[in-house]
Amino acid sequence: MFSKKNHILVTGANGFIGRNLSKFLLQKQLNLITVSRHEKSIDGAHKHVLRSVIKSEKDWSSLLKNCSTIIHLSGIAHRNETPTEDFEEQIYNVNVNQTLQLARMAVKNNIKRFIFLSSIAVSGQSGFLSLKKKDNPDGIYAKTKKKNEKELIKIAKKNKLELIIIRPPMVYGDEAKGNYEKLVKLIKYNMPFPFKNIKNKKQFISIYNLIDFIYECIMLKKINIQKFLVADEDIISTEKFINLIAKKLGKTPIMFYVNVNILIFFAKILNKKNELDKLTSNLEVDVSKAKKILNWRPPYTIFESFEKMNEWKD
Repeated sequence: MFSKKNHILVTGANGFIGRNLSKFLLQKQLNLITVSRHEKSIDGAHKHVLRSVIKSEKDWSSLLKNCSTIIHLSGIAHRNETPTEDFEEQIYNVNVNQTLQLARMAVKNNIKRFIFLSSIAVSGQSGFLSLKKKDNPDGIYAKTKKKNEKELIKIAKKNKLELIIIRPPMVYGDEAKGNYEKLVKLIKYNMPFPFKNIKNKKQFISIYNLIDFIYECIMLKKINIQKFLVADEDIISTEKFINLIAKKLGKTPIMFYVNVNILIFFAKILNKKNELDKLTSNLEVDVSKAKKILNWRPPYTIFESFEKMNEWKD
């Protein structure tokens, strides 16, 4: 399916995942067109375009005419657990309406493959998560991702568009955003963590393993509509994960023990129950489908990923 003469369009190219993915694909000598909301260009990309200037169908057609694949990364992350009405309208417009607009333009311009970065949150927030289980999206962010998946599948089925949906857990790496960024800041400020001896089981995914998987999705000769859950193979406790971040920063984290029931009690008072659950609950990911269909294994362990982080700094 893929020819190096064709271009790959990457949206959200100046985001954490987009920057790392673009750099990786350029190292593979693939031709990229990058789109973002920020003016900073991606060195080596054939073209970098601001999202705000691509408004009409004519604009999209001009941009997509030489493309074979779209990798859609852009969107608003879950930064507000109790969103206002205005925020909810904004996140639906960006995460749903603009995604579906792009998919329809892909069809009109004969794009062969559409790769959509969803989230493990569509499957659920805790426990053993598998595509064999019923989805359990919780919160506005996860619900917009679920809505996108459903509508993209309809578009793909109707138009024979090759669609790949990827659901990763928390992505970590240098300059990662979201909860990883919060942990880094807390460690830097020597904040104590009440997670000593909490033996939960968590799976994350390093940026290096995620972009490797996306690359494999690009290079497939033929695929129909598929969803994949992806994660590092390592299963690790929150305490050990914090220790790995701290070691990377040259810090020694302050850990102490508090009974989980007491933690839950104070988290509810402070309206931080959801954040606590993400840190203390189990979250294991069934990646068997990715292994079976793509014959994919994460190339890096979690320990190798932390060792690799400095290598990719600009």
